[in-house]
Formats: sequence, C-alpha cells, structure tokens
Amino acid sequence: MSGNAPLFLKKILVTRGSRQASTFSKLIKEEGGIPVEMPLLSFQLIDNEDSMKVLKELHTFQWLILTSQNGVSFLMELLQKYHINEKILNKLKIAVVGRKTELELKKHGLKAAVVPEQYVAENLLESLLPCLHQGERILIVRGNLARTVIKEGLEEHGYEVGELIVYETVPNDSVKQQLRELLTAGNLDAITFTSSSTVSFFVEMVSDLPWLSLIKGCPIVCIGPITAETAESFGITEYLIPQQYTISGMIEVLNHHFWFKQESKEEKQ
Repeated sequence: MSGNAPLFLKKILVTRGSRQASTFSKLIKEEGGIPVEMPLLSFQLIDNEDSMKVLKELHTFQWLILTSQNGVSFLMELLQKYHINEKILNKLKIAVVGRKTELELKKHGLKAAVVPEQYVAENLLESLLPCLHQGERILIVRGNLARTVIKEGLEEHGYEVGELIVYETVPNDSVKQQLRELLTAGNLDAITFTSSSTVSFFVEMVSDLPWLSLIKGCPIVCIGPITAETAESFGITEYLIPQQYTISGMIEVLNHHFWFKQESKEEKQ
C-alpha cells in the first residue's frame, strides 16, 4: 500500500458490534488504514413466550420484513431452538432493508422479493407498498431499538402488522475505560458510527468527559441520515455521510476527505 494512499496509517475508530466489525476493519486495512476496533454494543437473543407464539403462527403471514443482518441470524436461531424448519420461510414473501441483510438471507437459501435502493426504513416502506395486496398480513422481525416507521406506515395504509423482537442491543461496558483513554490521548484520525445505537452508547460512556472538545477536528462519519440525526441531537454538528449508506460508502467518503486534505496541504507548501 502506497504511502500516498489517503488512509495510509490513519487510525480509524470502528464502533460497530464485534460480529460485523471484522468486515469494516478489513476494508480499512485494504486502504492502508489502521482499524481501532471498539465494539460499543453487543446483541442478545430475546427468547420468551411471545416469541414462541409468533413463530408458531408464521404460516398465517404472507410477508416477512427483516430490518438487519442480526434480525436474520437471531430469527434462524429461534427457529432452530423451537425445531421449526426454516423452509417455512420459503412460503413467505420477504422484504429486507439492505444488501447486507439480503446476503445474510441468501446464506440460508432464501431470496428477498423487495430490497430498496437506499438502505433506510422509509425507502423500504416506499418500495414495499406497491407490492402489497389488501388483506395480507405482515410480520416485522427486528431488534428492540429499531425504529417503528415501517410498522406505523403499513398500519396507516390499513395493513395488519405483527412484530417479532428477536434481539436486544446493549452497551458493551467492557470497552468503556479503553474508549475513554483512547479519546483522552487524542490518537484517532477518524471516528465511524454505523447506527444510532453506536452514537448513543459512545456518548453514554464518555458523557462526564469534555468529549466534544476531544473530538473537535476529528472527522466523524455516520453511515446514514438517521445516525447523523442522532449525532446532531448530542451536539455533533460536523459529520460526513456517504452517498451509499454502507461501510464501503463510509470508506469512500473517508478516502475523499483525507485525499482532499492531503491535496490542500500540498498546495500550501
């Protein structure tokens, strides 16, 4: 990797959960950067009587909506636990929020009927509505912190919508001290947030520090507009958003940022 590469030796904070962090870190390394993995959240299976009841009624739904990779993984885990053949999902039409969720689905031999161009809930709702027929029942599989915009939008159009919450997102307190030390040392070249939860848990862990001052001048990259809105709500007013709301898009916007910064520096010399 050339020393002129925009991300060469740049320390990039990766805050996403440990399950997905490795993919992001690999992309950063390929660009010559140094990923600093700090998974601020972790995911736990939700398994209760409500879950079992909904799973037993899967055959009564015509559509299944999956809002994340984790949703797919934990749904499959529950099906296995209750000895329900995952092939039952072949009888449902499936909509997913983005390509990563679609890829996770394909691992189980399943195909999505609807994938929006922009990977946010509003776009999924917009893409899904023309495909629905009155009287169809829809099941949304999600995590406990997922937004309810899809459910509310479908109900406004008169559809019967069920929900299955298969996992909860919790802060990974084991990295709290390490994060605080890292931030205080000022050794980061960029910070990435891949969800609203990563922003919220980040602020929660460093709230008693002058954290806004500590990150001043450090590029903040939010994966999409919803994450950016959360960042703004905590006082982060400067951030970058990729055109494609993916980790590849985040790498692209980081490359562009540091390339522009590098060129500006050379012009002044």
